[in-house]
This record gives sequence, structure tokens and C-alpha cells, in this order.
Amino acid sequence: EEMFKALQMAENGCKEMGREADFAKSRLEEVENRYENLQRRAYSVSTDLEDQRSKENDRVTNINHEQQILRKQNIGLERRLNELVQTNSDLNSQLNCLLYTSPSPRDRQKSRMPSSA
Repeated sequence: EEMFKALQMAENGCKEMGREADFAKSRLEEVENRYENLQRRAYSVSTDLEDQRSKENDRVTNINHEQQILRKQNIGLERRLNELVQTNSDLNSQLNCLLYTSPSPRDRQKSRMPSSA
């Protein structure tokens, strides 16, 4: 009978160990699933960040290109403005010259009149 009890205790111990092993196995599977999910999420976040970085680099490249175009346009506009300023200055000089050198109609009439008048 003692041997029977010992066998029964051993059997109960094995059953308990089996339940603990099953529990440990299910916990391990749960942890592995969580780990795989975390890996997938980390990969997804990494991919999203890389996409955002690439888009941002494209935006910076586009902005730099637009800045170069605007600088070239600005240089062209500055040259044209300088040309217009020079033309305006030339026209003003010519206008002043005309104003000071051209006789008025009244001056012509006086010059035609005899000096004895």
C-alpha cells in the first residue's frame, strides 16, 4: 500500500509537472507571438520613417532647385532693372539737354525781329 501511495504521488507529481509544462509552453508561445508582433511593428515603423525621410529629402531637393531658379530669375531682374535705370538716366540727361538748348518759339520770334524795334 505504501508503494501504491508512492506511485500515486509520483503520478500526481507528473500530472502537475505536465500542467506546469503546458502552462509554460503556452506562455512561451504567447511571448513569441508578442515578440513577432513587435518585430513586425518595428519594421513597419522603420519603413515608414525611411519613406518619410526620402520624401523629406525630395522636398529639400525641390526647394533647393526652386531657390536656384529664383536666384537666376532675380539676377536677370536685377540686370534688367539696372538697364532700365541706366536708360532712365540717359533719357533724363537727353531731356535736360533738350530743355536747356532748344529755343522756344518766343525766342525765335525775338530773334527775327529787327534790332531797331
